[in-house]
Amino acid sequence: MSIKKIAQRAAIAVAAAGLVIAGFAAPAHAAETTTPGFRGGFWPADAGDGILQEFGKVYGWTEATIALAKPENSTGNQDMADERFTFSHPDTTQAFTFIAPRGKEHLWNEWNAFEPIGLRGPGAPGIWLPTINFGAMSTPGNGSPAGNGGVRAAGGEYSVGIAFTKFNGIHVSPDGMFFQHIIVEPGSGDWRFDPVQPPAGHVWGQAYGEWDPTLRNGAGGWKAPTAAPEGGSFTSNVEADVVEDVTTPPTGKFELSAPANATARIGDAKIVDGQSVSTGKLGQFSVTDDRVELKGWELTTAVEDFKKAGSEDILKSALGVKPVLVTPVAGVTAGAEQVAGSAIYPSTFAEAAAGAARGKATFDADLTFKAPKGADAGTYTSKLTMTLVSK
Repeated sequence: MSIKKIAQRAAIAVAAAGLVIAGFAAPAHAAETTTPGFRGGFWPADAGDGILQEFGKVYGWTEATIALAKPENSTGNQDMADERFTFSHPDTTQAFTFIAPRGKEHLWNEWNAFEPIGLRGPGAPGIWLPTINFGAMSTPGNGSPAGNGGVRAAGGEYSVGIAFTKFNGIHVSPDGMFFQHIIVEPGSGDWRFDPVQPPAGHVWGQAYGEWDPTLRNGAGGWKAPTAAPEGGSFTSNVEADVVEDVTTPPTGKFELSAPANATARIGDAKIVDGQSVSTGKLGQFSVTDDRVELKGWELTTAVEDFKKAGSEDILKSALGVKPVLVTPVAGVTAGAEQVAGSAIYPSTFAEAAAGAARGKATFDADLTFKAPKGADAGTYTSKLTMTLVSK
């Protein structure tokens, strides 16, 4: 599941009311996966100096290697964002290195062995240069064979990786797993990588498992990540045969973009039945879905209670939000209006059906703020969050 959020600070002025919304952020497009929770592989590096190693190297059972998030030597700077394995799910609480039977990487109770590792954050969340060492992977799992000793004795084909988990470690977080296939020699435990390959007809485009559909796969195999500017766009080499009709492949983009004007203000306050009522517009924003597999999505609205120093809070139910579909896309529907004074959040702002909603849908919202009778005049602040979730 992919999650995109737009968080906004809001200010309400009662009587001369205004809703000020700022702090929009348009996240990068979501990654496709080949197995539940899979975001991509990693690259091995020397445990002493962080220098990139070849996949063909044979390791001893207790010989350590470290995992790189991109196929480049480590800079040694743990604050470099592109050197960290990251997670997107807000409920993520733990991380592990693990060895598991192939195809069961996402099932923590099927792992052969694992070891907890520390998360960084919140300023630099994720994991930097995690160590892979089967001799130190001392917690046995329920997979067969169980424990690192069982794997060493039996040998065979496995997967080794890094997993982010939630709910006290009993579920792998969505888009929270990085792994590589390995082959272990029985008895000695000597092992080597058997690199994970991308889906047929594709090559991997970025270190985090995001992939780039091409018209011809060519030699296949791993592709070094291409630099991507903020906003999620990227440039990839494309090789195509010329025919009479060439269909442009999907871009893989899945993003929530903010209004051009980051500030929306509710004004024209009037007293209606003893209450201050103001109306305004949120400002146009959009959802773009051009993934290869259209899984559908849901866009939700969340609002916090309104606060003002020295005054009682005004409940979030005072803010009414009416979704407006400005540029329709087939398969996209607007959610029900939340009425000012009785609104319930979180609420569905819009959603898209699976397999149907390709393209860019543009939205706006009619905003109404109804302050309760007797509320102090002044400016109240809140936070409104738009969250885009892939189905």
